[in-house]
Amino acid sequence: MKYGEQIRQERHRRNLTQAQLAALASVCPSMISKMEASESVRLDSLRRVLFALNMSVMIHPPIILA
Repeated sequence: MKYGEQIRQERHRRNLTQAQLAALASVCPSMISKMEASESVRLDSLRRVLFALNMSVMIHPPIILA
């Protein structure tokens, strides 16, 4: 499951709108939309949203084949 799906799932579980979550995390509502689409976002913004939802994610580095 992509990180954006996990964020959306948790936001729905808490009955929050994207705007409400954005306010809790001190980010723009458009940032929540980008995250839920699993688009590239700044790590600090992701950290704020995860903290607001009391979540953590495991970030795996890409596998580089030589």
